[in-house]
Amino acid sequence: MEKTKLEIAENILKNCYWGNTNMTPEYIVENIKKDESLVKQIFSAIFQNSLTMIEDLKIIDDQNLIKELIISQNQRLGHFKRDYYEKRIDYLIEYYKIENAGIRKKLENVIY
Repeated sequence: MEKTKLEIAENILKNCYWGNTNMTPEYIVENIKKDESLVKQIFSAIFQNSLTMIEDLKIIDDQNLIKELIISQNQRLGHFKRDYYEKRIDYLIEYYKIENAGIRKKLENVIY
């Protein structure tokens, strides 16, 4: 059974924000369609933390915007948790059938 937008928003707040936000599920559902900065913020939280990424991304209706965010994220992966994020972004690229996700930023060797 597919979750409602409100249930998805509740899951995002629980598993991606751990209660560290003033947003409510109702706020997310009401504003996700009209506030692109909120979409980016929610996408980032889902990408970084969600255990159910694909299900949680259903909170965003615009599939083209999701693809744009995936491509953008792919091109700016940094050092922090790189292996973890690469696996997640590769999974999203495959799931959304993105043929050209751009060139992933190369990292220089860092010596501490």
